Amino acid sequence: MVAKVATYIFNELGFNVLLATDGVEALQILDKNSDISLLFTDIILPNGIDGKELATKIRNKIPSLPVIYTSGFTDGKLSKEDYQQFNTQFLQKPYTKNDLLLTINNISFD
Repeated sequence: MVAKVATYIFNELGFNVLLATDGVEALQILDKNSDISLLFTDIILPNGIDGKELATKIRNKIPSLPVIYTSGFTDGKLSKEDYQQFNTQFLQKPYTKNDLLLTINNISFD
């Protein structure tokens, strides 16, 4: 449900969203779509790959890819240093459309 709301907001903001249900599917989507401009991921994901590991694997292929992590709780999986990396933001759940927009505005898409 949360992913659907985020997808709706991103679509309203003009983004074309490729939705994955877990990190494994996200990596499969990346293999088929190399022109991804932003990774928006929860920290806690099902099926063995968390958001931090997902971002690391994707940034190995696309080093400059902007990342926005989101979570209601990080379960200790994300340190402050992780989301202070270049072009990385953290958005605490629950968030509003305005919160998401402000976070996106802090990202560089160069």
